[in-house]
Amino acid sequence: MTTCSENRSASVHPSPERLARIENTGNAVLLFPSTLPRGLRGKPHRHGLGQLIFPKSGRYQVFAAGGVWTGSPRQAMWIPPGVEHGVQAMDDLFVHNVYVSTRHVGGLPTDCRVLEVTPLLQELLAHGLSLPASADHAEELQRILLVITDQIRHGGPAGVGHLPMAEGGRLHPLLVQLAEDPGDAGGLEHWAGRINVSPRTLARLFVQETGLTFREWRQRLRVMEAMSRLRSGQSVLQVAMDLGYDSQSAFAVMFRRIMGSSPSQWRAGAAPQGLRPPGRGGEAMGDGVLPST
Repeated sequence: MTTCSENRSASVHPSPERLARIENTGNAVLLFPSTLPRGLRGKPHRHGLGQLIFPKSGRYQVFAAGGVWTGSPRQAMWIPPGVEHGVQAMDDLFVHNVYVSTRHVGGLPTDCRVLEVTPLLQELLAHGLSLPASADHAEELQRILLVITDQIRHGGPAGVGHLPMAEGGRLHPLLVQLAEDPGDAGGLEHWAGRINVSPRTLARLFVQETGLTFREWRQRLRVMEAMSRLRSGQSVLQVAMDLGYDSQSAFAVMFRRIMGSSPSQWRAGAAPQGLRPPGRGGEAMGDGVLPST
């Protein structure tokens, strides 16, 4: 199967110019797109503005707040100001970014979370980015950005989206290995032997450092990977095989137990609509801004 680690080709810092622009802006909101080729991972960084990451196309992982967060079209990741984070592109990624000054915009989430992107928010982002950066459109853009921040403020959670990684704990190196291959079939005894502890000790460490049992943690990992793959258009059978299940039905039972619906039913309700890949690469020259008041 294809995993993030197999595609990882390079890690890069966000451009100094972009970070300086984010940090030094006097605006309440910045809105602009960016691209990240498959396999590239942005090195961890932080800034003073909150950030909403919405992939117009492609799948991603965000490493932040001691965990891994995953998303794909129709899901957005909110990162509060000051939280160190890095983005891994699992596909060629075209992203709409919204940077928000929480000094000027109140009531925004104070924790990392994955949000469902409503059709309204999707259209607002697309329309806001399509407007020329000129005085003629300033008032219209300001109205759009006000509604975007309101959508962030009241956005509903996207279900399973966060995977605790026990940052700084004994389990962290093991969790990284498991996260890089969601289809790994090794059981508790296998992995206990790999790190030279007893199965009982490993089971206890999982609960202590992640709040989940080994089985619960790995099922959450697989559901997150499945959600991302199903959203990107892979078949249920292909997802089941890639995640190490002997049959599509066994995978569907696990998925339904956690998500409350079958993979096919879930995908039908979550499928992105009208998504098109970007027409050109690179970061857009223009962007939307909402002045501070």
